[in-house]
Order: sequence, then structure tokens, then C-alpha cells
Amino acid sequence: MNFSSDGEKKIFTAQKMVFGGDCLGKIDGKNVFVPYAVPGEKLEVQVERSFKDYDEARITKILEASPRRQLPEPCGRGTAEKTSDSCRQS
Repeated sequence: MNFSSDGEKKIFTAQKMVFGGDCLGKIDGKNVFVPYAVPGEKLEVQVERSFKDYDEARITKILEASPRRQLPEPCGRGTAEKTSDSCRQS
């Protein structure tokens, strides 16, 4: 396993969602897994870990968001049922 130390950012197009929730795509012909991506998005990513058969990368910038991407609702909006611990103020 190699950790990327060059910090080079690359363009990635998320092709499909795979088991575990990551999106799969290719950079220079090599499979790349990116968490929090949505199929169809064009992203700027940075490779974090490199293996023989695949890489793992993180999103640094969303260049073209998918219409399926949903932003979280701010706490306090919507129904009264939104009272999870993460929305409660201490």
C-alpha cells in the first residue's frame, strides 16, 4: 500500500455506486473508489491511498453536481419530528 504524498488533484467522473457506499470510476484506466460521490458527478479528487489494483480518493471539489445530490436540511426546519441529538442545542 502506498500513500499519496504528491497532493496532485485529478478529475474524476463517478460512474456507479458500489457496495459500501463509495462511487467507482477510473483515473488513467485504474479503478478509483470515492466516498460521498453520486453517480454522474464530475469531481476534483485527491488520491489518498494507492493499491496494486485500485486507489482510494477523497473529493476536494465538486465540479458538476448530480441532480440527485441532496444537501442536509438545517436543524429546526421541517416537521416537529426533527429532534435528534445532533439538532438539539445545549
